[in-house]
Amino acid sequence: MILFNDTEMFTSGKSGKKIFDVPDADLMLIDGFFTKEESDNYYNILLNNTVWHEYEMSMYDKIVTALRMVAWYDDADSRI
Repeated sequence: MILFNDTEMFTSGKSGKKIFDVPDADLMLIDGFFTKEESDNYYNILLNNTVWHEYEMSMYDKIVTALRMVAWYDDADSRI
């Protein structure tokens, strides 16, 4: 299942929830859970206040920089 190809949930005008069948996870979209203003506010808080880090990993006997950044908040001893 490719989630990004399923645009019906954005264009149908129906509210409610949609459950996605993905392996080893529970994924549910609840339409209208937050208002647009609340969603924009949370997005801006995450964007502007999250400390993102690049990280390196070993791949094919080389050290490469990962293509995505991470923010780690769980284990203080394991932070990047």
